[in-house]
Amino acid sequence: MLLLGIDIGTTNCKAGVFSTKGISVSMASTKTPLLGDRSGEYSCDPQELWETVIRVIRQALSQVDSVREIKAVGIASMAEGGTLIDAAGKALCPIIPYFDQRSTTQCRWLEERLGRDRIFEITGLHLQPVFSLPKIMWIRENLAGDFAKASRWLCIPDYINFRLTGCVATDFSIASRTMALDLNRSDWSEEVLEAAEISLGLFPEILPSGEILGVITSEASELTGLAPDTVVAMGGHDHYCGSVAAGLVSGGRVVNSLGTAESIHTLLEGPFHPSPALKSFQFGKYLSADYTYIDAGLLSSGLVVDWSAKRFASLQDWEDDENPSSVPHSDIVHKLKGMSLDAEPLVFLPHLRGGGYPEWDPESRGALIGLRPSHTARHIFKAIVEGLCFETRKVLDAMTHLIGKSVEKIIAIGGGTRNEFWMQTKADVTGLTIEVPAVEESTLFGAALLAGIGVAVYRDFADASDATYTARCTYTPRSRHQEYYERLFTQYAQILSRDLLSINRGLANLEMK
Repeated sequence: MLLLGIDIGTTNCKAGVFSTKGISVSMASTKTPLLGDRSGEYSCDPQELWETVIRVIRQALSQVDSVREIKAVGIASMAEGGTLIDAAGKALCPIIPYFDQRSTTQCRWLEERLGRDRIFEITGLHLQPVFSLPKIMWIRENLAGDFAKASRWLCIPDYINFRLTGCVATDFSIASRTMALDLNRSDWSEEVLEAAEISLGLFPEILPSGEILGVITSEASELTGLAPDTVVAMGGHDHYCGSVAAGLVSGGRVVNSLGTAESIHTLLEGPFHPSPALKSFQFGKYLSADYTYIDAGLLSSGLVVDWSAKRFASLQDWEDDENPSSVPHSDIVHKLKGMSLDAEPLVFLPHLRGGGYPEWDPESRGALIGLRPSHTARHIFKAIVEGLCFETRKVLDAMTHLIGKSVEKIIAIGGGTRNEFWMQTKADVTGLTIEVPAVEESTLFGAALLAGIGVAVYRDFADASDATYTARCTYTPRSRHQEYYERLFTQYAQILSRDLLSINRGLANLEMK
C-alpha cells in the first residue's frame, strides 16, 4: 500500500508517494502559480492552481509501478487564502494569498465593530489582513458581482479537495486561520460573522484531519491518473501536517517549520480560552478539536534567506573570479563556516514582510544595524541568519514560560533545514538541540500520514508519528558560541524600540503618498 501527499506551498506545489513505513517512493515539484503586480497585490487563479496540482500528481505517479497501490490522498497547504464558488461549484474570484495586504481597510472596519481584544478572545488570532475573513470582506466590496453569486467560501486545500471529490468541507487547522472560528465552541463564530456582516452559511462543514472526505470523481481520476476508488482524507495547514511527521504529539517538543514563513508551535491539552494577556501568541485548533496549538513565528524566514542570497551572493567577495555569478546556498554555507565567531558583528532585523511575535506589526520593516566599510557580503549574510535565530529565541523564551514546562528539543522541518549554518546557529542561539527528521519533506509526508489515518493504516496522529519518525541529524549547542550569542542577543533585543517602530511607520506613510 502507498499513500500520496500533496503540499501546496507559497513557492512550490509538490506531490509525493510514500510507503506506510515512511519511505519516499517518488516526488515531484513545480512552481505555485502566484502572480504579483507593482502595487504589491498578489493573486492565484483557482483553475490554474488546479491544473498545477494535476500536473504535479501526474509527475509523481509516473515514477510509481502501479497507481492502484495508492490507496489514499491527503493535502497540506498554506492557509488563509481561498476562493468563492457558486452553486454549480465554479470558482468566482482569484485566490488572494496570506501575505497580500489589500484588506487592511476591512480590518480597521472590523476593529471598530468588534474590537481587537474581543476578536482575539473568540478566535485566538490577531486582527490582520492575513486571514480569510477580511479578504472575503474585500471581495464583497470590490468584486460585488462575484460575491452575489457565492454559495461557499473554500480555502485553498478545501478547493482542491472539492475538485478531487466534489465534496465541500474544511478541517480545524484551516478553519482556525479564517478568523471566523470560535475556539471555545470549535465551530463558526456567529458573533464575528455578524459583525462582519457575512452569512454563516458561506462556510463549510468542519471535519477532523485524517477523516475520509470521499473518493475521487471519475473526472478527477481521468485528469490526475489516480485510480477511481482512491480515498481522499482531510489534510490541513502545512505547518501542522508537517508536525505530525515530526512527532509533535509525542510531547516535550516544539516544531519549528521553516518555509517562506516560519512557524514555532506546540500543543496545549484540555480546554483553552485565549485572553488579551496572551495576545503575543496566536492560538487555534490543531488537526482535530482535541488539541489547541500555540503558535508564533516570522512572516518572512526562508524568504529572507533567499532574498539575501539573490542580493549578496553575486558580489565579488563570495568568489575569486572577476565575473561572479549567483552562488549556490551550499557554497555560501561552506564559506560562512570559516568565519570567526565575532567577526565584524552586525545586527539584522528580518521584518521584510512585517513583524511577527510579539508585535504582529505589518508596518515593521527590515533593518541592518552596525555597518562599517570593512563589512563584506559574508558578514551581512551571517547577520541575516543570526537575526532569524534571534526571532526564534524570542518566541521560545516566551512560549516556555507560558506552557509552564521546559522544551526537550526543537524538531526543525522544511526547506530551511538544508542550511547547516542556519541550523547550527539556531542551536547556539536557543541553547536547545535541533533535530531534523529523516524524511526531508515533512509537510508532504505529514499529508500522506493523514491519508493513512483515513484508511486505517494508523490509529491516530501519535500512532502515525511513532510508526514512521526517525531523525536524520542533530545540532547541539556549542558553549563558546552560546556565550557570545547571549551577549549579541541582548543588543538585538534593544532594536525594537519605539523609535525604530515609529520610523518604520513613517516610511510606510511616505510610501502610501
